[in-house]
Amino acid sequence: MGDQSTAWDGVVKSVALPPDSVHVEDLDEEIFLIYTRKQQSKEADTGLGFVQTKKDLLEISITVKRPSLSGGVGLPAKRGTAGKGKKGGSKDPDEVTVDVALGQDLGALRNRPGDTGSVLWRISLAFAKFLLQQHHFTSPSSERLFPSWSTSTILELGSGTGFLGAALYKTTKQWIFTDQLSSLDLLVSNLRRNGIANAEVREVDWVAERDEARKLEQKGQSRKQEWINQRDVNAPDMILAVDCIFNPALSEPLARTIDHLAGSSTKAVVASELRDPEPLEEFLKEWLRLGWDIWRVNFEAFVGQEVGVGVGEAADSAKEMASPSFVVWVGHRKADLQ
Repeated sequence: MGDQSTAWDGVVKSVALPPDSVHVEDLDEEIFLIYTRKQQSKEADTGLGFVQTKKDLLEISITVKRPSLSGGVGLPAKRGTAGKGKKGGSKDPDEVTVDVALGQDLGALRNRPGDTGSVLWRISLAFAKFLLQQHHFTSPSSERLFPSWSTSTILELGSGTGFLGAALYKTTKQWIFTDQLSSLDLLVSNLRRNGIANAEVREVDWVAERDEARKLEQKGQSRKQEWINQRDVNAPDMILAVDCIFNPALSEPLARTIDHLAGSSTKAVVASELRDPEPLEEFLKEWLRLGWDIWRVNFEAFVGQEVGVGVGEAADSAKEMASPSFVVWVGHRKADLQ
């Protein structure tokens, strides 16, 4: 473990790591640190981390506010749906609200073993709040975690219900939704429900991607380099995987999928709630083996700088992401940092 590296700061311009972010170099040490932090915290146990397991249709409302330096009355709020914004109030409001209508498939969660993409998870909600806050109202005293977010192409792995992309769809250059074939009907239904008609939706099977990567390795360096050159033409700026690590059998395929789809300049962001350590350990072991430079983001650095309101109650978006029950890693290939 160590402090921020000059190599990362000099090359990865689209990620601004906050102070005291942790360089992940040793697998066992990282797993020990994140789970010890959780065990020592007084945070209430939230179970697996569902937002709501009794409703098939959720109405999610996220409001973010401009940080107040001196108090007083703010400008009118701006409100809109995820896919179709509604103009109102000032051009520079003091708060922005995003509404997302979200269908869940509770039957799939209960009856299909391993199906975790059919419901909304709390880290997705917390991360959406944080990114919306940073996009609309960055504190003057801090830099955005992802300075190039608004001009980036985001490829999301394990999109599930589509909530994260639906909430953030208008904040980026392009959002590419992906999941396994059996999850796409629910995903597309939710995109339509939120007026998102022209989004790119792809079937991405992590095991198939892992197997394709292995085949390329067997064909030799020249064929692999040809694939890399082709991939870089349309590679995303960022690969995002939020709460995708549940099954240890899919941990290695997920890491290989990230590596297989990432271009030379692609950054990967992996966020997860801490549950059973085995799936996270298997994922991180493979990701490190593949030659990625990995950092754990210190969200405590943002706490108190940005204020947000979400789902009907006041909340500090950065404080939610700083929960000891969450971990967020940002990665970049070491070869691209040299």
